[in-house]
Amino acid sequence: MKKYIFITLFCILLLTGCTTNTQIANPIIAVNTIEEMNDYLSYKVPVLDKDVKDYILIKDTAHARIVYEDNTEFDIDKDEETVSGIYGGAKVKEEIIENINVKYYVYDNIHYVIWTNGTYSFSYQNMNDNINFDELKILCEKTKDLK
Repeated sequence: MKKYIFITLFCILLLTGCTTNTQIANPIIAVNTIEEMNDYLSYKVPVLDKDVKDYILIKDTAHARIVYEDNTEFDIDKDEETVSGIYGGAKVKEEIIENINVKYYVYDNIHYVIWTNGTYSFSYQNMNDNINFDELKILCEKTKDLK
């Protein structure tokens, strides 16, 4: 009899919704323009002169990502270790560009570089090919004095 009462009470609890459903808010914010992106942040995000597919922010952080139509991506964050969002890449080389130490990495077919200006860390990624040096040089120039 006790077993029957327990099973009945358990079924009632399940059917009446006495369980808790916890939902986690989506931390990703997609915006439509660079101006809108800059409004969320405490700094101005540098942009290359090419077609942009997406402007993405991570809520309550300094992380911003610009995804370009040519499958390249530019990221800014305060943490150098996670700025690219890619884990397990092999460092290929380092070089100085615009007086900035730039580290080159490869992970599968993704080529990416990471650098910092002391305040922020940056990553530029190409999902299909090598990094375009001219674009990288422009980004290094635009980010070296960003505070």
